[in-house]
Amino acid sequence: MKNLVTGSGVKRIALAVVLIAIAATFGYTQFRADVGVDLPWSVGIQLSDGLGGENESVDVLSQFVFLLPDIMLSYEADLGFLSIGAGARIFSLILISMAYPIVYAEAEVGPVAIQFNVGGGAFLFFGLVNHFETGRIVTPELSAHFKLGKSFRAGVGVMGLLGLETEQQVFPYILYLSAKWVIRS
Repeated sequence: MKNLVTGSGVKRIALAVVLIAIAATFGYTQFRADVGVDLPWSVGIQLSDGLGGENESVDVLSQFVFLLPDIMLSYEADLGFLSIGAGARIFSLILISMAYPIVYAEAEVGPVAIQFNVGGGAFLFFGLVNHFETGRIVTPELSAHFKLGKSFRAGVGVMGLLGLETEQQVFPYILYLSAKWVIRS
């Protein structure tokens, strides 16, 4: 009993509680794969106040059309109308692809699924260029999709890019159209 009150005893109890909590969550989680394509609609830059410039955006669809294949692989916990998950997201430009870790929360309200996710911190590039980059860059994203059938979804979203190392004076963003299949097992 004396060993339980010492520092190492408390650490062992804390480790046991954490391991039990992790093991218990696997009983409520399921594997999820989102496979789809995104169609960039508009790319823009929001300037912070005091820079004296104007906010800029480019209507991508008026100039060219390209589809961006997108795969998100994750473990998801279903909490009723809300699901939370963590995994990896992969974007491919065919010749070069990028993967990064991601966490998300998704609320399903009738036929609409609203998802907020944050990814980044480490980026793996593969294809013609093979290297790994880390940095304090995150990609917040908000999307809304209509559920069409059991697994197909179509909708819109906006993704930003935040640099956390310095005060960010500009905020780049992408508005996009999206179609995806959500596969749960």
